[in-house]
Amino acid sequence: MFCYTCNTNLYSEDELKCTECKHSSHYNCVGQTGANFRNINKLKYSCPSCKQKSASPDHKPKSTDEKQIQQVQPGAKQQQLGSQTDRDFFEEKFRAMETLIQKNKEEIIKSLEELVKGLENKLLEKEKIIEQMEERIDMMENKDRNQNIEIGNFPETKGENYIGCVQEIGNKIGIVINPGDIQVAHRVNSRTQSTRPIIAQLGSRFQRNQWLMKYKEYKKKNDNKLKAKKINGNLPDTMIYLQEHITVKRKILLKKIKDHAKIQHFKYVWVHEGAIFMKKGDDDNKSFKFYSERDWENYKTKNGF
Repeated sequence: MFCYTCNTNLYSEDELKCTECKHSSHYNCVGQTGANFRNINKLKYSCPSCKQKSASPDHKPKSTDEKQIQQVQPGAKQQQLGSQTDRDFFEEKFRAMETLIQKNKEEIIKSLEELVKGLENKLLEKEKIIEQMEERIDMMENKDRNQNIEIGNFPETKGENYIGCVQEIGNKIGIVINPGDIQVAHRVNSRTQSTRPIIAQLGSRFQRNQWLMKYKEYKKKNDNKLKAKKINGNLPDTMIYLQEHITVKRKILLKKIKDHAKIQHFKYVWVHEGAIFMKKGDDDNKSFKFYSERDWENYKTKNGF
């Protein structure tokens, strides 16, 4: 059921029904207080609209209706006065509250600023904790890869044998390969390379370092190049790269450092045991070492970048 006056839900405990027009409304929608509603004779109640019609010169109410109007109208007047009193009361309260807020505005603003500052400090502390946890996870992931080498830009062929490809590369750079030295090999997707790199897990970190050392020695003897065609005559003449297998997070950091080195004329940037190194030139004995983004930011701050 809906209230005839405000057109919202109407429950029986709040219903006041006019005996003339038969419309039902909330008692407060027709100008009644709670006290009046409890004491009013609901069997003889007329709504304000019907009472107004009854009071007009064109309408001749019955004597009983006149008595009813005389009984109800004083209550309606009391309700109107009561409603106005309620409004005045609340307006006075709001004005008092507004005055209090104005008087204490500076103190309230200061309290809010301190609260915001405290929340900002807590957020910074949590960000530091998260950053430290991410660094530890990255360090652990890099440690798990310390037996791996990453072979980049090696051409893909249909039905290729990944371990066989790694063995061919090892033989070319002078590695003596024993059974079990290459434990597993597979290609992985890359966001930066068109050719998926091959990841090979070797028997130990020592073996990985041997592979990288032999790779450097081979490049020195061959114009600093290792080409796929030299490994397999059926492959294109593309450059192949061997490097430590590091995490994506550290690869992103490596790229940032290489870009910086190019601008600042650093000659060498390399990775060793998961750490990234940067050196100005052959005659410079000082090198910079980075494990994380925080190390990199500290370096830039310290050196004015």
